[in-house]
This record gives sequence, C-alpha cells and structure tokens, in this order.
Amino acid sequence: MMIRFHYWKSILLNLILLLLSILLISSPSLAKQEESEFTYARAVVSARYFIAKNENNVYQEPLAHLFKSDKVLDKLKANISLSRNEVYDLVGRHMIINQMIHNSFYDPSRNSGTVNHPKQVIIFGAGFDTRSNTYADIWPVQKWFEIDLPHPQQFKVEKLKEHDVIDPPNLSRLAMDLMDGDWKVALEAKGWDSAAPTIYVLEGLLYYLPIEKVEELLYSIPSVPQSKIILTMIDEPLHQLFKLAIGHDSFVVNLKTMKQAGVLERLRQEKYFKMTQNVSTGRPTKCRGLNKTKIWVSKSIFLKMISKWNRIKFFFLRPTERVMEFIAM
Repeated sequence: MMIRFHYWKSILLNLILLLLSILLISSPSLAKQEESEFTYARAVVSARYFIAKNENNVYQEPLAHLFKSDKVLDKLKANISLSRNEVYDLVGRHMIINQMIHNSFYDPSRNSGTVNHPKQVIIFGAGFDTRSNTYADIWPVQKWFEIDLPHPQQFKVEKLKEHDVIDPPNLSRLAMDLMDGDWKVALEAKGWDSAAPTIYVLEGLLYYLPIEKVEELLYSIPSVPQSKIILTMIDEPLHQLFKLAIGHDSFVVNLKTMKQAGVLERLRQEKYFKMTQNVSTGRPTKCRGLNKTKIWVSKSIFLKMISKWNRIKFFFLRPTERVMEFIAM
C-alpha cells in the first residue's frame, strides 16, 4: 500500500508543474519578463532546486538555483511537503539518467576502475541541464555537447556568465532547431567524432516531436559499438491524464504511438541498439546514493481538477514516464 500511495502522489507533481507553467504564462502580475520565459523548463529545474537546496537530501544540483523561478518555488512551498531523502518523480528521472551515465563509465559490479566506456556525451534539448558543468571533473568524458534552440541556450549561457560559472574546456554548445537542420554535420564542425562511442541523452524531449521526427532523430544516431541512447517517454495513461487535467494537449507522441509505429523495434533490428534498461519514474526506484526514490506530493491542487471516477481510473491505469537505455551492439 505504501508503494501505491507514493506512486499516486508522483502523478500529481507533473500536473502541478504543468499547471504552474500555464499560470506563469497567463499571469499579468509577473514582475520580470524572464519569469515567463521557458516556463515549463524553469518549473522542472525549480523542482530539482527545491530538492537540492535541502543539504540533508542526497540529491544535489549546485547550479539549479541559477535558473529557478521564484513564482514556481512559492507555489511548491505552499503546496508540497517532503521529508528527508524524498524526491519528485521529475527529480527521480534526472537521478536515474545520472546513474545510467555514471554506470557507463564505472562498472557497478566492481569496487573501482573504469571500463571500456563512451568518450563523448551529447545532450539533446539541453535546456537548463548542467551535467557538463557539474560532472566535468567526475566522469571521464572527453567531449561534452549540448544542443538546444538559440533563445534558451543564450539565456543559459548569460546566466552562467552572470554568476561567474566557467564552462569546462571540453564543452561545446550548438544552437539549432532539431526540426530543421542536420545536427550531425553541425556537431562535427564543433569537434564531435561520429566514429567514437557516445552517450546520447534525450530527456523530456521526444514527446514534443512528431512521430516522423522522433524516428528521423533516433535513426540518425550512429550505431557505434558501446554507444548508448538514454531517452524518456510518457505512456498513454499519463498522456491522457495531462490532457484531462490541463485541458489541452502539450504532447505529440507517447510510448504507445512509438510502439505502434515500430520505432523501438526498428531501432533494434536496423540500428542494432538493444534495450538494456526500462525504468518507471512513477514508482519508488532505487537510485545511486539513495535507498528509495519516494514521492510525496500534496493533494491540495489537482483533486478538484479531476473527478473521483477519473482518479480511480488513473490509479489503476498507472500513468508513468519511462527512462529507457539502449546500447549499440
């Protein structure tokens, strides 16, 4: 029963963050224009900051405070209660990906020592991801690459400079729209070695793209042995829940539509990427440095938005977002 309790609580945070992004966009009382920019991305990083600012919590993200939204934080403080070592599912998603990347460099079955690992990390739709700054001296990555739209990337760079954060010398940023342009040609001009094992991170990105673009992007990734694709994808019940609670559809693709289109199967058959992990963020999940990723979310906002019948229905449908890892064979 405790696992089910935490599972249901995890659904509410995603809905809260989506509602907050809508409120921030429509609110006329915003004091600063930047509070309304990249609102969902800032809501997500604010959730991570809300956890990381508690020094007793094992999840830490030193640079999250640079991109947080005070408006979002005020609403989180008023409506969310957490105990020590509890994290939101969005933070759990981030931790799971961190663990997957870490395990790509260090064999978890051994006490120490690196294994034959990828040399490069590419983060698609990087947003306010600061892994390259945070882990530059921890993970043996030779080259980091971040791809994002020009406007949010410029905002991020300016914020980092404003707070005297120096990028690692092996980090390159590429400002481009993945819907228009050849990312491989552009990255090679930045020093990416397409023949070297690489980790490709697509966190919180693919469900905003048309299925044709999802296929094009995934199939464009070189099948170099030991390369990894780490992606996140919402399932159909979570997609339905968002539409019901928010009143509009922000997403284009879900796990069901990907399976129906045969995207993951062709990724295995034609690109030789084998799925090695498929982790749900909607349930307590073991993460590196944390016994359990537990979810504790206040009921106060969304119970009025969803009928009792729908709450029961979605409880049994188990809506969730998944983190999937694929390795090139």
